[in-house]
Amino acid sequence: MLASRCLKNLFIILLVLLVSVPDVYSQGYSFIRYDTRDGLGGSVVYDAIQDKEGFMWFATENGLSRFDGKNFKTFTTKDGLPDNEILKLFVDSEGRLWIMPFKPSICYYYKGKIYNRNNDSLLSRIQLSSYAFDIVEDRVGNLFIAAENAYYEISTDQTIKTIDRANNIPVKNPLIKTLPDYYGVGVDAIGLNRSGEAQLLATVYDGKRTIECLVDIKKQTIELTTEAYWPDLQTSIISPDYVITSSKHSSRLTFYKDTTRIISTETPANTVSITYINRNKIIVNTRTGIKFFDPETNTFSDLIFKDFSFTSAFEDKENNLWLTTSGSGVLMVPSFQFRNYSHADDKKNSEITALSIISDTVYAGGWTNKIWKVNVNSLAFSSQVDPSHEEAKIISISRFNENLTLINSGYYKNPYNRNKQPLALKSVSVGRSGILFAGHSITLLCKSSGEEEIIWTGRSTCAIEKDSGYYIGTLNGLMHKSYDGQIVYLGKVFPELASRIVNLAVSGKGILWITTKGNGVVAYSQGKLIHHFTETDGLTSDNCISLYVDSNNVWLGTDKGLNRIELSSTGSRITRFSMSDGLPSNVINAIAAIGKKVFVGTPMGLTYFETDKISQASSCDLQLTGIYLANKYWTYDSTGFSLPHKNNDIRFEFSGISFKSAGEMRYQYRMLGLQPEWRPTTDEQLSFPSLSSGNYSLQLKAINKYGVESKVKEISFVIGKLPRETTWFRLSMLLLLIGLVWLFVRYRVGRVRKKEKEQAMLNQRFADLEQKALRSQMNPHFIFNCLNSIQQYVAERDITGANNFITDFSRLIRMTLDLSTNTLINMSDEIEYITTYLKIEKARLENQFDYSVKTDNTLNLHEIYLPPLLLQPYVENSIRHGIKYKKDKNGMVCISVQKKGVYILVSIEDNGIGRAAAQQYKSQYHIQYQSKGMSINNDRIDILNSYNDKKIEIFVEDLYDNNATAAGTRVELYLLQ
Repeated sequence: MLASRCLKNLFIILLVLLVSVPDVYSQGYSFIRYDTRDGLGGSVVYDAIQDKEGFMWFATENGLSRFDGKNFKTFTTKDGLPDNEILKLFVDSEGRLWIMPFKPSICYYYKGKIYNRNNDSLLSRIQLSSYAFDIVEDRVGNLFIAAENAYYEISTDQTIKTIDRANNIPVKNPLIKTLPDYYGVGVDAIGLNRSGEAQLLATVYDGKRTIECLVDIKKQTIELTTEAYWPDLQTSIISPDYVITSSKHSSRLTFYKDTTRIISTETPANTVSITYINRNKIIVNTRTGIKFFDPETNTFSDLIFKDFSFTSAFEDKENNLWLTTSGSGVLMVPSFQFRNYSHADDKKNSEITALSIISDTVYAGGWTNKIWKVNVNSLAFSSQVDPSHEEAKIISISRFNENLTLINSGYYKNPYNRNKQPLALKSVSVGRSGILFAGHSITLLCKSSGEEEIIWTGRSTCAIEKDSGYYIGTLNGLMHKSYDGQIVYLGKVFPELASRIVNLAVSGKGILWITTKGNGVVAYSQGKLIHHFTETDGLTSDNCISLYVDSNNVWLGTDKGLNRIELSSTGSRITRFSMSDGLPSNVINAIAAIGKKVFVGTPMGLTYFETDKISQASSCDLQLTGIYLANKYWTYDSTGFSLPHKNNDIRFEFSGISFKSAGEMRYQYRMLGLQPEWRPTTDEQLSFPSLSSGNYSLQLKAINKYGVESKVKEISFVIGKLPRETTWFRLSMLLLLIGLVWLFVRYRVGRVRKKEKEQAMLNQRFADLEQKALRSQMNPHFIFNCLNSIQQYVAERDITGANNFITDFSRLIRMTLDLSTNTLINMSDEIEYITTYLKIEKARLENQFDYSVKTDNTLNLHEIYLPPLLLQPYVENSIRHGIKYKKDKNGMVCISVQKKGVYILVSIEDNGIGRAAAQQYKSQYHIQYQSKGMSINNDRIDILNSYNDKKIEIFVEDLYDNNATAAGTRVELYLLQ
C-alpha cells in the first residue's frame, strides 16, 4: 500500500470516544517573579512602592532595591542606610523616598543620594524610641512618623515635635468624658482621612481594659471599640474611605466609616497584613496566598497564589499588582483577566500544542493522552483520557465521521480506511479533496474514498488546498502544485516566501496567510502579495510558531508573544500580548478564538482571556540614573550644570520605565549643540567623549512596546572653555597681537624710512658719482688734448680733418650731456657713444691704435639696458695706460657684446703693455691728470648692486703671450638681464 512506503518516524491518529472523567485541575493567574537571581536585594521583601519618577522600590531583608522594569539596583549601609533590613517605604510630595529600617532610625533617598542623621541636619534632630512602621503626609505637607510608642511630626517649617507617653498624645482630650486616666498608650496605625488630615489608631490600656481610639492629631480623640488587643499593628489601617481595626487577636476585622461601624468580618486564616488599594479592593495578605475583599459586598475572593507567603501588596500606575513575599521575592501580576488552566498534578507536562473549537467546546491537547475541554459559554473545565493513545505531541484535534480524532506527530493513520503507518507529521489540514498530511518525507492526501495520493515528495512543514491546487510549505519556501501537476516555486517569484514556511491558513475572504521562520507573516491572494508584517511593523517577533484566522482577525503566535492583526479599509492595526500583559509564557504554540474569547496554548498550559476586558493602557517614564565623567560616577543635578573642560568625556545612563513593557523599550535622543537630528537607540547609555567647549542640551525620550512616549527629558550642561578660549585670554591675545602688529608696523616704518633715507643718500651719492663720471669723461686734459688736436689740424691747414674732428668732438660732448641725464640707457646708445669716443681718441693719437666693436646678431641691443657711460672709463684706461706706451704703434682695442647664459657679456680687450708695466710708467713720469673713472665706476656698480636686482659683475684679466710676456688686458662686464 502507498502509505507503507512512507516509513520514517512515528505517526498516529487516535479516535477518542471516551466518557469524560473528573479531573483535578487548578485555575490561576499569570505572574512574573523577581528574586535574588534577577538582582533583587533579598528574597524576604516587606514592602513595595513606586516613586514619582516611576521606579519601583522594594524593602528587603538585605537592603533597598530599585527596579526600572529591566534592572535592579540595591542600596545598603555602604550607600548610607542605617540598617540593611528595611521594613517600610513612603514617598512624600517632594519626591523624597522615606526609608524605615528595623533599626530605630529613619532616612530618605533623594536624587541619587541617601540622607541620614549623619549628613542631614533635619534627620539629626529626630530621636526615635523604636523602629518607625509608617509615615503619612497631610494635605499641607506636614509629615507624621509612627513608631510603636510615639509619633513624630515634621512641620513644613522644619520644626519637629515628639509626642510620646509622657505627653500622653491627645488621648486626654476633654471631649472624652468617659475615659479614665491612662497607664499606657500604643500607636497601631497612622493615615489620612478623606479631608487629608492625619489620624492615629491608638491602643490605650488603663490597667483594666484595652480601648482602640481614633485620634485626629489636630482635633480630638474618639473611642471606636473596647475590644482591642494591644498591639495588633499589622492588620489595622487608616484610609480615606475606611478605618480598619483588628480585634480578638486579629481574628476579626472591623470597618469604620466616619467613625461609624459598618462591617465586621472574620479575618482569613494566617493573615499577615492588609493593603488598601481602593474602596472596592482591599487585599488581605496571608502566609498561604492573598484574598481580595470588597467592603461594598462584604465578600472575599478565593485564595490566590497559595504557594507563597505574602507580606504586602502595591498597585502601580499601570495597574500592575506587586506582591511582596516572605522568602520568594516579588510577584508582579499584570492582569487578573488572563485565566490559566493547568493540571493539579505538577508532575505532568502541562504544555498545550494543539487547540480546536468544535461546536461550543474548546479542545486542548499536548504531550499526554489527556484532552482538556472548556465550555465556551460557562468556561467549565474537564478532561478525558484515551489510554490507547501514545504519549506523543498532538498536532491536531478534529472531528471525522462524528468522531473526535487526535492526530499526533508520531504516527499516521488514514481516518477513512484505518490504515496505520509510521510517518513523522508536521501539520494536518482539511480540504475539498480530502485530508492533507505534511510529513518529514512526503505530503500525503487521504481522500474520503479511502485512496491515498502523494502530492509532494520531500520534507514539508505544512500544506493546504486552495486555488485549484495545493500550497506546500518547505524549509526553503512556498511551493504551489496545480491539480494538473504543474509546480511553481513561489519563493523565486516573491523573496518574502523564500524562507522556511511554518503555517498556512485561509481567511474568510480567500486570502492565504503564510507564516515564516524569520520573515514574519505574509498575505497572498490572486498571485500577489497584499500584506507583509514583520517586527518593524509591530510584531513581537519574526519567528512565527502558530496561526489562527477568524472572521475578523488574524492571530499570530511567536516566540515572543501573541499578535492580533486587525485589517480594515483604512489600514491595519497590530495588538501585542505577552507575559507583561498576563500570559504565562511568551511562546505561543496554539491559538483558538471565537468572538471576543481567546484561548492560547503555551508551554505553561491553557490560557483564556477576553479581548474587550484586557486593558493595555500603559505609561512610560524616562529617568536619568547616572552621569559618569571619565567612567567615574558624578553626583548630578539634571536641571543644569557646568563642567571644567578636563571633564569633557561624559556618559549618561538612563532608564525607560514601563513595567507592562517588561524592558522592551526604545529610545530617541539628540544632543543640541552637537547634532540637531533625533537618533534611535536601544542602549541605556550614551557616551560623548572629547566634547568641545560650549553649551549642550541632551534631549531624551523613551518609547515603550505599546508606542507610548515618555516626556522629553532635557539635561542642559556647559563644558568649560580651555584657557585659550576664555574672554580674558582672547582679549590678552588680541592686545598682544595689536602690540605685536604695532611693533611690527613701527619696525617696518622705521625700516622703510631708513631705507628711504639710505636710498636718498645712495641717490645723492649716485648723482654725485654721475657728475664725477661726467666730469671724468670731460676731464680738462682730454679736452685740452682735443683742442690741441684741433689746433694742429688748423696749423696744418687740414680744414677737413679739423671739421671732422670738431664734429665728432661736439657730438661726443652732446651725447655725454644727453646720456648722463638717464638712469639707464640701452646698449645701442652705449655702443654708439663708445665708438664715437674711440674715433676721437684714434684721431687725436694720430692712428696709434685701431679698434673694433662686435655685437651678437641674435641680441636686440635696444632691449639691453645698463647705466650710462659705464664702458668709457675702461676703454679710456686701455688707451691711456696700455696702448699709449706701445712702441710699435699698432695698438688695438676690441669691444664685443655677446650672450653668455643668463648674462650679457661685454668684453673690452687691448694689446697694450699690461697693468704691471703701466704702473712703472706712472712712477717714472709725471702725469698731469690722474683719471678716477675706474674707481668711480666701481662705486657706481656697488651702489647699483645694493638695490637693483639686475647685478653687474666685473672681472679684469692680464693677458700674456706664449713667452709669458704681457700682451694686454681684458675687462669683462657681466650684465644680468
